[in-house]
Amino acid sequence: MIVCQWDLFGYVMHNIESLIAANIEILSCGKQINNML
Repeated sequence: MIVCQWDLFGYVMHNIESLIAANIEILSCGKQINNML
């Protein structure tokens, strides 16, 4: 299976964006928990 390099780059970038978004959600959850304590 041959993957176009640009497609692979886009796939990796999309995954990184997803990870960053997930990390931001986790951080804001943590802040909310700290505010409750």
